[in-house]
Amino acid sequence: MDLRLRLFGIPVQVSLFFFVIVVLLRPRGDDNPALAVAWVAIAFVGVLLHELGHALTARAFGQTPAIALHGMGGVTYWRQRGELTAWKRVATSAAGPGVGVTLGLAAWLAGIATGLAAETTAAATVLDYFVWVNLGWGVFNLVPMLPLDGGAIVAAGLEGLFGPGGRRAARYLSILVALGVAVLAVAVGAFIAAALCALFVYTNVQGLRAERDAPHAAFPTPEPGPEPLPRDDGR
Repeated sequence: MDLRLRLFGIPVQVSLFFFVIVVLLRPRGDDNPALAVAWVAIAFVGVLLHELGHALTARAFGQTPAIALHGMGGVTYWRQRGELTAWKRVATSAAGPGVGVTLGLAAWLAGIATGLAAETTAAATVLDYFVWVNLGWGVFNLVPMLPLDGGAIVAAGLEGLFGPGGRRAARYLSILVALGVAVLAVAVGAFIAAALCALFVYTNVQGLRAERDAPHAAFPTPEPGPEPLPRDDGR
């Protein structure tokens, strides 16, 4: 069963599996139930704000976006309505992590200015959660490998400069970056991150094969998709 709501007129669909993964990703070391609830709430709001950054920018460019939060994070997508140039796709892709980085950086600086960042209180832990979800995840999303936002920015930019050939270049770059990050992740024992990079390698290899079979296909939207927009049945 999924949760459905609307924010600023944009349909949002939230899978319960999203919350399961968020709980599993919670930083270890504190069994305080209140902090566990705070982590889930911060992660939910942080990912949602990230996707709203994409969605509101896409709507400003004439699209009709929708948001879905699922086990792998979030996705913003739409049915194409009119032309969305490569540079508009760059802006749309950058808007999501831009929101998170701005909020996280502001919170981090505020924590330093007030001294809260140096404390070991529950409030300081909540601040750490907020900075990690917004600034940390936002920066990671800017790594230039598809399907992350950084990869989408590079792909749209290369397509704008070099045409369809830029898409394939972005795929190859994504594979190289993912392999490099995977090696580093294994070296430091971050095996989940390594597995995620392996998944990115696979999806980009599949993308290269699909583009070879349909070389004139339009480049996908900045987020994975496209998929049918969530049904709006008023519930």
